Amino acid sequence: MAWADFRTTGATANVVLSSPEPNPAILPPVASNQPVVATGFSDLSLGILTSTLTPALNGEVTVTVRITSRGYYFEEQAQVRCQLPPGMSFMSSSDFTASGNILTSASRSVYTYEPTALTFRARVNQPGQATIQTEIFSAGRPNPDSAPNIGYENGEDDTAQISLRTVVQ
Repeated sequence: MAWADFRTTGATANVVLSSPEPNPAILPPVASNQPVVATGFSDLSLGILTSTLTPALNGEVTVTVRITSRGYYFEEQAQVRCQLPPGMSFMSSSDFTASGNILTSASRSVYTYEPTALTFRARVNQPGQATIQTEIFSAGRPNPDSAPNIGYENGEDDTAQISLRTVVQ
């Protein structure tokens, strides 16, 4: 026999408190795995999503980059940089400016636990797979678990990437 134990934090409404196990184990309360952020820091992280993961050749895709802060203070000077892969071209944005395949945002304020979204539109010019990469380029306050402007593929939470596969029709 096998069973699963789903545990979450949050409201206790509609909680099922029965178990098929005659002597169920008593489990400790659920604890967060996130470190506590020290005063004076802004713990910034990035997420990225697109309007489609399978754009058509010569089709448009809308990319949204989401900046989140878990710190005690809001961040007044967060700046994001995106790198478009070969075969994609920048079309338009009110949040980013382009220089070749590098897009840079203006400094933005990011309030604690209130994500800020930045968007741009790009065109897919080549068939195949493409990865859009993004990172926190600069910030005014120190970040306890990552450093800005040290690359796109270091595994820190201030970077994000998404892969697209072009559909040829």
